[in-house]
Amino acid sequence: MRIYENFTSDNYIHDDIAAVCIGGFDGVHLGHQELLKYTKESSNLFQIVTFDILPKKYFNNEHMLLTTNNEKIELFKKFEPSNLVFINFEHVMKYSPKTFCEMLKNNMKAKNIYVGNDFKFGANREGDVDYLIKYFGEDSVHTIPDYEHNNEKISSTRISYCKFEH
Repeated sequence: MRIYENFTSDNYIHDDIAAVCIGGFDGVHLGHQELLKYTKESSNLFQIVTFDILPKKYFNNEHMLLTTNNEKIELFKKFEPSNLVFINFEHVMKYSPKTFCEMLKNNMKAKNIYVGNDFKFGANREGDVDYLIKYFGEDSVHTIPDYEHNNEKISSTRISYCKFEH
């Protein structure tokens, strides 16, 4: 697994790895793990793309993270991605959805995108799964249903609430 830190639109990945699994991945919880397994089953060669600073943390310094980036690296290893990319969030946070997609396509050679069905990106979270489909094509964007336990969606937000509020 090659790790790219502080990735910006000035950087390029030259490997021809079309599958890209994108998310914040705070906690790398069971829902994230299902998405990562689905990505690996669909394309043995894939990249994981996340952010150097979790957007929720950037906009709310009080936000308690479930995992550090170093802990994420260790958790990601078991999925055997070819590359792990930490995008410099400050560099992309004002990107339009189109500019963000262009960076995925041009700088990372992304052709097949794997995300949670609630994935948001771009300035003011304007981009979503529908935008990814519009940009990359319906056959190129893959999601999985929410992962549930006892009829409740597993999410980093829910885990943080249980861990830090009680």
